[in-house]
Amino acid sequence: MKYRNKILLGFGFLIFFSIVTILINVFIIQETAKKIRDITETRFKIDREVEESSRLIYKISADVWNAMLYDEANREPFIELLNSDAKTFYKNIRTIIELTDKAHEYEILNINFKAYYGYSMSILSTYNLQIVSGKKETLDHYNKIRDRLNDQLKTTVIESKMQLENALHKLNNDLTSTVLFLILFGFFSILLSIVLSFILAEKLTHPIDYLITLSKNISDGNYSIKVDYSNLPGEFSHLATAYETMIKNIEKAVTSLKLESENRMNAEKNISYQEIFLDNIINSLSVSLFAIDTFGKITLQNIKASQLLEKYNKTESEFVWGQLPFLADYHKVINDVMTEKQEIILEKVRFKEEKNFYFDIKIFPLTSCDTSGAVILIEDISTSIKKDEQLIQMQKMETVNILAGGFAHDFNNILSIIMSSNSLMKHYLEKGELIQEKLLDLSITTYNAGVRASDLVKNLLSLTKKQESVFKMSDLNTITQETITMCRRTFDKIITIRFSPYPENVPVYCDATQLSQVILNLCINALHAMTFMRDEKEESGGYLTVEINHITCDQIFYSSHPNAYEKSYWVLSIKDTGIGMTKETIDKVFDPYFTTKDNGKGTGLGLSIVYNIISLHHGYIDVYSEINVGTEFKIYLPASNTTKERKISEANRTKILSGTALIIDDETDITKSVGTIMSVFGFSVLTAKNGSEGIDLFKENHNTINIVILDMSMPGLSGFEVFYKLKEINPKVKILLHSGFKDVEKVEKLLADGASGFLNKPYTMDELFSKLKKIL
Repeated sequence: MKYRNKILLGFGFLIFFSIVTILINVFIIQETAKKIRDITETRFKIDREVEESSRLIYKISADVWNAMLYDEANREPFIELLNSDAKTFYKNIRTIIELTDKAHEYEILNINFKAYYGYSMSILSTYNLQIVSGKKETLDHYNKIRDRLNDQLKTTVIESKMQLENALHKLNNDLTSTVLFLILFGFFSILLSIVLSFILAEKLTHPIDYLITLSKNISDGNYSIKVDYSNLPGEFSHLATAYETMIKNIEKAVTSLKLESENRMNAEKNISYQEIFLDNIINSLSVSLFAIDTFGKITLQNIKASQLLEKYNKTESEFVWGQLPFLADYHKVINDVMTEKQEIILEKVRFKEEKNFYFDIKIFPLTSCDTSGAVILIEDISTSIKKDEQLIQMQKMETVNILAGGFAHDFNNILSIIMSSNSLMKHYLEKGELIQEKLLDLSITTYNAGVRASDLVKNLLSLTKKQESVFKMSDLNTITQETITMCRRTFDKIITIRFSPYPENVPVYCDATQLSQVILNLCINALHAMTFMRDEKEESGGYLTVEINHITCDQIFYSSHPNAYEKSYWVLSIKDTGIGMTKETIDKVFDPYFTTKDNGKGTGLGLSIVYNIISLHHGYIDVYSEINVGTEFKIYLPASNTTKERKISEANRTKILSGTALIIDDETDITKSVGTIMSVFGFSVLTAKNGSEGIDLFKENHNTINIVILDMSMPGLSGFEVFYKLKEINPKVKILLHSGFKDVEKVEKLLADGASGFLNKPYTMDELFSKLKKIL
């Protein structure tokens, strides 16, 4: 018999014996439980019948005395009730006799009940109640018979229940013994199984362990091992024979493979090392790298590139511009690089999918190793841009702190001009001296002061407000003039400021706000160099000279600025007569947080920001300085052409518009002044002092209203909410927004949803006319 058959037969017999034993004991438990249930039910029945019988004994006694209250002629119902109770009592006793083996005792109980019943009937046959109640011995005897009968009933029942309790106790003992046997049988079965398992495991694992050792020796390359068949019973010996044959075959194969493997390993080792080294370099790059073939299919990518694909690839496309949708706009550029073999660098690119992020894209032709295609590098420079913006904002706030006193002084001067001019006009009007020439002169003075105040507020807002870069063609003369004007108003008068603009327009492609920041930073540095940075013994003050010139580049310029590519540049020169700088200071002057000022008087960010802004404009900055003589900064910006703007003439702005205008603004003076201007333009004017009133007016007159001028900031309903209410009434209504502060997000949202335009308060009559003409 085979080894495995012996094992199966032994375990089969053990399982069969266990199952039979368990089934027998389960049958015994079931029978015992059934008997216990029967005995319990018998007890319940006896209790119920005894309780009913005891109740009948006392009920008969009560019925007898109730019957005595009536005369003999009316006792018939009680006699029938007595007979019915007697029958029920006999029936209950018979039931108890059937449930117990105390038949003799219950027969005696029946005899005593007959005596009780007969005595009760004899009492009922007595003539009246007075006769019976007068015989005390008769009543006592009757009550004794009743109580004795009830006591006998209880005694007999107790004996019957004791007999049942004994039987139940015996059954419980039998059940406990059976369960205990099952537990012990289960325990010994488990113990036996464990012992047999250990014996069997020893018998099985010994040859298996031997075969495992044999296999390990083979895997370790020990092919000279001999098989010991004495340790291998049954089928294990056949398995060992197969192992022995396999060892011989493997030994032959391994010998030939070893030689071939050594040759390959030596050849591949160098290649593998180079590949790993190259992969590590590529995957260590902080930029996304793609290599593509001439068709645009990706042939290689690093980890950063894979992350980029996981984020943006929503298609099954094989091409890089399909997997990265934002590269679709540069499809032609990529093809041009592969065709012309000329690299292209795209700086500060923003994609539609990631409007808040900036990227540099570098595309290089791939021509080595008989492979054509391109390498694309995509670098996220958003963090760097944001840091630059934060530095600029910090510098703006520092500039505001520096200029705050000057702003306040200039603003107070403007208010003085406005208030004094208005006081004079009020005086002339009250006196009736309506001299047109004087009123016109005062009006012009007030108007010019208002323009100065408006410019001052705009300058302050441009310094404090964080905004995105907006590059467009601007006049460097104008930008510089506005900044110099601000400096003249805010700088100490001991500084003489000279500005020499270029004789013609100076067109540059720039962010005007950032360039103004550059000029202001350099002027403030010049101010400091000529005031508090001087030695205490030296006199504060000096000259600040600003000039704009034009140069055509020569070899000397290109050698000192090797990355310059324009043929000509505008040169903005800012020169002071301050304390000057040493060569060591000049070398560090553009480093972030480097400053020569005392603690608390400079962040060291100003010139670092200046350098970054000029770099963003593809320009250059040079520094010339001499101790105790002064410093000159020269800024070079690429030269571009410009176009002249046409202005609206005074004659064209009046009486060429018509219709009805609704002005909604919580400032009464605003509605009054703008309403007067609209009347001059030829409009009929309706005014509302809040959003709710404006909506009601528009509901009544929306068919005749041609334009609504809506304030963005009002108490109650804001201009933002009122806009949509008006659009619900008439979707085609033209709405011109105006506000003292431009909330860029809200304004752009309303313009996208149908607003006709936006004006920043304060604005002039010309600016309002120009905007209305464009809208209407």
